[in-house]
Amino acid sequence: NHDIFLPCAPVEKITHGLPSVTKQHILGTVHIEEASYKGNDQLIMEWFKQLNLHTKDERKHTGLERIIIWVGNQLMVERLCGLFKYRAQDHTSFDQLDWLVVVFGWFHLMMAFANSMHKQYLGTNARRGLMHAFTVLERKGLHTVQTRGPFHQQLHDTIYHVTEACIRDCWRVVSWTESLADLRQKKPEDLYKLAAEIIDQLASSSAVEQMDLQPEQECDDIFWQVVLWNHDALHYVDLNEAIRNGDVGIME
Repeated sequence: NHDIFLPCAPVEKITHGLPSVTKQHILGTVHIEEASYKGNDQLIMEWFKQLNLHTKDERKHTGLERIIIWVGNQLMVERLCGLFKYRAQDHTSFDQLDWLVVVFGWFHLMMAFANSMHKQYLGTNARRGLMHAFTVLERKGLHTVQTRGPFHQQLHDTIYHVTEACIRDCWRVVSWTESLADLRQKKPEDLYKLAAEIIDQLASSSAVEQMDLQPEQECDDIFWQVVLWNHDALHYVDLNEAIRNGDVGIME
Protein backbone atom coordinates (compact mmCIF):
# COMPACT_ATOMS: atom_id res chain seq x y z
CA ASN A 1 0.00 0.00 0.00
CA HIS A 2 3.04 2.29 -0.14
CA ASP A 3 2.95 5.22 -2.56
CA ILE A 4 6.18 4.03 -4.14
CA PHE A 5 4.27 1.13 -5.71
CA LEU A 6 1.61 3.27 -7.38
CA PRO A 7 1.48 2.85 -11.17
CA CYS A 8 3.25 5.45 -13.27
CA ALA A 9 1.10 8.18 -14.73
CA PRO A 10 0.03 7.41 -18.32
CA VAL A 11 2.06 9.11 -21.03
CA GLU A 12 -1.01 10.08 -23.05
CA LYS A 13 -4.23 8.29 -22.22
CA ILE A 14 -7.32 8.50 -24.39
CA THR A 15 -10.44 9.99 -22.87
CA HIS A 16 -13.00 7.63 -21.40
CA GLY A 17 -16.53 7.71 -20.05
CA LEU A 18 -19.96 7.90 -21.67
CA PRO A 19 -19.20 10.93 -23.90
CA SER A 20 -16.24 9.06 -25.40
CA VAL A 21 -17.92 5.71 -26.06
CA THR A 22 -17.39 4.59 -29.65
CA LYS A 23 -20.55 3.69 -31.56
CA GLN A 24 -20.19 0.42 -33.43
CA HIS A 25 -22.24 -0.70 -36.41
CA ILE A 26 -21.84 -4.01 -38.23
CA LEU A 27 -21.58 -3.78 -42.01
CA GLY A 28 -22.98 -6.46 -44.28
CA THR A 29 -20.58 -9.07 -45.62
CA VAL A 30 -19.75 -9.07 -49.33
CA HIS A 31 -17.92 -11.43 -51.66
CA ILE A 32 -15.02 -9.10 -52.44
CA GLU A 33 -11.44 -10.18 -51.77
CA GLU A 34 -9.04 -7.86 -49.91
CA ALA A 35 -5.72 -9.17 -51.20
CA SER A 36 -5.54 -6.97 -54.32
CA TYR A 37 -5.66 -3.25 -55.06
CA LYS A 38 -8.80 -3.76 -57.13
CA GLY A 39 -10.55 -5.57 -54.28
CA ASN A 40 -9.76 -2.83 -51.77
CA ASP A 41 -10.88 -0.17 -54.26
CA GLN A 42 -14.22 -1.96 -54.66
CA LEU A 43 -14.61 -2.37 -50.91
CA ILE A 44 -14.21 1.36 -50.28
CA MET A 45 -17.23 2.13 -52.45
CA GLU A 46 -19.15 -0.84 -51.05
CA TRP A 47 -18.78 0.42 -47.47
CA PHE A 48 -19.71 3.94 -48.58
CA LYS A 49 -22.88 2.58 -50.17
CA GLN A 50 -23.80 0.70 -47.00
CA LEU A 51 -23.20 3.86 -44.95
CA ASN A 52 -25.22 5.92 -47.44
CA LEU A 53 -22.19 8.12 -48.15
CA HIS A 54 -21.92 7.31 -51.85
CA THR A 55 -24.03 10.13 -53.30
CA LYS A 56 -22.38 12.98 -55.16
CA ASP A 57 -23.01 15.47 -52.35
CA GLU A 58 -21.76 13.07 -49.67
CA ARG A 59 -18.60 12.29 -51.62
CA LYS A 60 -17.95 16.01 -52.04
CA HIS A 61 -18.49 16.54 -48.32
CA THR A 62 -16.11 13.67 -47.54
CA GLY A 63 -13.43 15.01 -49.86
CA LEU A 64 -13.61 18.54 -48.45
CA GLU A 65 -14.45 18.18 -44.77
CA ARG A 66 -14.20 14.60 -43.48
CA ILE A 67 -11.32 12.57 -42.09
CA ILE A 68 -12.01 8.83 -41.90
CA ILE A 69 -9.77 6.44 -39.95
CA TRP A 70 -9.48 3.07 -41.74
CA VAL A 71 -8.16 0.24 -39.57
CA GLY A 72 -7.08 -3.17 -40.81
CA ASN A 73 -4.34 -5.75 -40.98
CA GLN A 74 -0.90 -5.13 -42.48
CA LEU A 75 -1.81 -6.40 -45.95
CA MET A 76 -4.82 -4.12 -46.17
CA VAL A 77 -2.72 -1.16 -44.98
CA GLU A 78 -0.13 -1.84 -47.69
CA ARG A 79 -2.81 -2.13 -50.37
CA LEU A 80 -4.55 1.11 -49.36
CA CYS A 81 -1.24 3.00 -49.15
CA GLY A 82 -0.41 1.76 -52.65
CA LEU A 83 -3.88 2.74 -53.85
CA PHE A 84 -3.40 6.19 -52.33
CA LYS A 85 -0.22 6.69 -54.38
CA TYR A 86 -1.79 5.23 -57.53
CA ARG A 87 -4.74 7.67 -57.39
CA ALA A 88 -2.70 10.76 -56.50
CA GLN A 89 -3.31 12.29 -59.95
CA ASP A 90 -7.10 11.89 -59.87
CA HIS A 91 -9.24 15.01 -60.24
CA THR A 92 -11.00 15.32 -56.86
CA SER A 93 -9.87 15.04 -53.27
CA PHE A 94 -12.35 12.21 -52.77
CA ASP A 95 -10.92 10.18 -55.65
CA GLN A 96 -7.39 10.96 -54.42
CA LEU A 97 -8.34 9.49 -51.02
CA ASP A 98 -7.20 12.65 -49.23
CA TRP A 99 -9.79 11.95 -46.54
CA LEU A 100 -8.32 8.52 -45.73
CA VAL A 101 -6.05 7.85 -42.75
CA VAL A 102 -4.89 4.23 -42.74
CA VAL A 103 -3.97 2.62 -39.41
CA PHE A 104 -2.84 -0.94 -38.82
CA GLY A 105 -4.75 -3.00 -36.28
CA TRP A 106 -3.03 -3.23 -32.91
CA PHE A 107 -4.40 -6.73 -32.39
CA HIS A 108 -2.63 -7.82 -35.57
CA LEU A 109 0.56 -6.17 -34.29
CA MET A 110 0.34 -8.14 -31.05
CA MET A 111 -0.16 -11.34 -33.04
CA ALA A 112 2.93 -10.57 -35.13
CA PHE A 113 4.88 -9.73 -31.94
CA ALA A 114 3.88 -13.03 -30.32
CA ASN A 115 4.70 -15.01 -33.47
CA SER A 116 8.11 -13.35 -33.61
CA MET A 117 8.82 -14.37 -30.01
CA HIS A 118 7.63 -17.90 -30.81
CA LYS A 119 10.10 -18.11 -33.69
CA GLN A 120 13.00 -16.67 -31.69
CA TYR A 121 12.52 -18.51 -28.39
CA LEU A 122 10.94 -21.84 -29.38
CA GLY A 123 13.98 -23.92 -28.35
CA THR A 124 13.65 -27.61 -27.49
CA ASN A 125 12.25 -29.75 -24.68
CA ALA A 126 15.73 -30.38 -23.33
CA ARG A 127 16.73 -26.72 -22.92
CA ARG A 128 15.12 -23.49 -21.83
CA GLY A 129 12.66 -22.10 -24.33
CA LEU A 130 8.98 -22.00 -25.17
CA MET A 131 9.01 -25.64 -26.25
CA HIS A 132 10.01 -26.63 -22.72
CA ALA A 133 7.30 -24.35 -21.29
CA PHE A 134 4.67 -25.86 -23.60
CA THR A 135 5.55 -29.31 -22.27
CA VAL A 136 5.53 -28.28 -18.59
CA LEU A 137 2.26 -26.36 -18.94
CA GLU A 138 0.76 -29.15 -21.08
CA ARG A 139 -0.04 -26.76 -23.91
CA LYS A 140 -0.67 -28.71 -27.08
CA GLY A 141 -0.71 -27.44 -30.66
CA LEU A 142 1.75 -24.59 -30.04
CA HIS A 143 4.85 -26.07 -31.63
CA THR A 144 4.13 -24.40 -34.98
CA VAL A 145 2.54 -21.02 -35.69
CA GLN A 146 -1.12 -21.24 -36.73
CA THR A 147 -3.56 -18.62 -37.95
CA ARG A 148 -6.75 -20.41 -36.91
CA GLY A 149 -8.18 -21.66 -33.67
CA PRO A 150 -7.07 -20.65 -30.17
CA PHE A 151 -3.34 -20.62 -31.04
CA HIS A 152 -2.74 -16.91 -30.45
CA GLN A 153 -4.62 -16.76 -27.14
CA GLN A 154 -2.78 -19.81 -25.81
CA LEU A 155 0.58 -18.43 -26.97
CA HIS A 156 -0.27 -15.07 -25.37
CA ASP A 157 -1.11 -16.77 -22.06
CA THR A 158 2.10 -18.81 -22.19
CA ILE A 159 4.21 -15.69 -22.77
CA TYR A 160 2.63 -14.14 -19.68
CA HIS A 161 3.13 -17.29 -17.58
CA VAL A 162 6.78 -17.72 -18.59
CA THR A 163 7.48 -14.03 -18.03
CA GLU A 164 5.90 -14.10 -14.59
CA ALA A 165 7.99 -17.15 -13.65
CA CYS A 166 11.20 -15.52 -14.91
CA ILE A 167 10.57 -12.25 -13.08
CA ARG A 168 9.72 -14.11 -9.86
CA ASP A 169 13.03 -15.94 -10.15
CA CYS A 170 14.80 -12.63 -10.78
CA TRP A 171 13.44 -11.31 -7.49
CA ARG A 172 14.90 -14.32 -5.74
CA VAL A 173 18.28 -13.83 -7.44
CA VAL A 174 18.75 -10.10 -6.77
CA SER A 175 17.54 -10.37 -3.16
CA TRP A 176 19.74 -13.42 -2.41
CA THR A 177 16.79 -15.24 -0.84
CA GLU A 178 15.53 -18.80 -1.21
CA SER A 179 11.85 -17.86 -1.01
CA LEU A 180 9.86 -14.89 -2.24
CA ALA A 181 8.14 -14.85 1.15
CA ASP A 182 11.37 -13.42 2.58
CA LEU A 183 10.77 -10.22 0.60
CA ARG A 184 7.93 -9.34 2.99
CA GLN A 185 10.54 -8.36 5.54
CA LYS A 186 12.08 -5.70 3.31
CA LYS A 187 11.17 -2.02 3.27
CA PRO A 188 9.32 -0.55 0.27
CA GLU A 189 12.38 1.51 -0.66
CA ASP A 190 14.52 -1.64 -0.71
CA LEU A 191 12.01 -3.44 -2.92
CA TYR A 192 12.03 -0.50 -5.31
CA LYS A 193 15.83 -0.68 -5.56
CA LEU A 194 15.65 -4.43 -6.22
CA ALA A 195 13.09 -3.85 -8.98
CA ALA A 196 15.41 -1.32 -10.61
CA GLU A 197 18.25 -3.81 -10.30
CA ILE A 198 16.18 -6.47 -12.08
CA ILE A 199 15.52 -4.11 -14.98
CA ASP A 200 19.12 -2.90 -15.23
CA GLN A 201 20.92 -6.21 -14.81
CA LEU A 202 18.44 -8.89 -15.89
CA ALA A 203 16.07 -7.32 -18.41
CA SER A 204 17.79 -4.53 -20.34
CA SER A 205 19.53 -4.20 -23.69
CA SER A 206 22.61 -2.85 -21.90
CA ALA A 207 22.84 -6.07 -19.87
CA VAL A 208 22.72 -8.10 -23.10
CA GLU A 209 25.40 -5.89 -24.65
CA GLN A 210 27.65 -6.36 -21.63
CA MET A 211 27.37 -10.13 -21.93
CA ASP A 212 28.12 -9.94 -25.66
CA LEU A 213 31.42 -8.23 -24.83
CA GLN A 214 32.56 -11.11 -22.62
CA PRO A 215 35.03 -13.71 -23.95
CA GLU A 216 33.25 -16.64 -25.58
CA GLN A 217 34.49 -19.14 -23.00
CA GLU A 218 32.96 -17.05 -20.18
CA CYS A 219 29.53 -16.66 -21.77
CA ASP A 220 26.53 -18.36 -20.18
CA ASP A 221 24.15 -19.06 -23.07
CA ILE A 222 21.20 -19.93 -20.85
CA PHE A 223 21.60 -16.78 -18.73
CA TRP A 224 21.97 -14.68 -21.91
CA GLN A 225 18.76 -16.15 -23.31
CA VAL A 226 16.83 -15.48 -20.09
CA VAL A 227 17.95 -11.83 -19.98
CA LEU A 228 17.03 -11.38 -23.64
CA TRP A 229 13.65 -13.02 -23.01
CA ASN A 230 12.98 -10.72 -20.05
CA HIS A 231 13.81 -7.70 -22.21
CA ASP A 232 11.53 -8.69 -25.10
CA ALA A 233 8.72 -10.15 -22.99
CA LEU A 234 8.45 -7.04 -20.81
CA HIS A 235 8.09 -4.96 -23.97
CA TYR A 236 5.31 -7.34 -25.06
CA VAL A 237 3.53 -7.06 -21.71
CA ASP A 238 4.01 -3.29 -21.60
CA LEU A 239 2.51 -2.83 -25.06
CA ASN A 240 -0.40 -5.17 -24.34
CA GLU A 241 -1.28 -3.34 -21.12
CA ALA A 242 -0.99 0.03 -22.88
CA ILE A 243 -3.45 -1.14 -25.54
CA ARG A 244 -5.89 -2.43 -22.91
CA ASN A 245 -5.71 0.80 -20.88
CA GLY A 246 -5.67 3.19 -23.84
CA ASP A 247 -2.25 4.74 -23.19
CA VAL A 248 -1.50 5.86 -26.74
CA GLY A 249 1.71 7.53 -25.58
CA ILE A 250 3.22 4.17 -24.67
CA MET A 251 1.80 2.58 -27.81
CA GLU A 252 3.49 5.18 -30.01
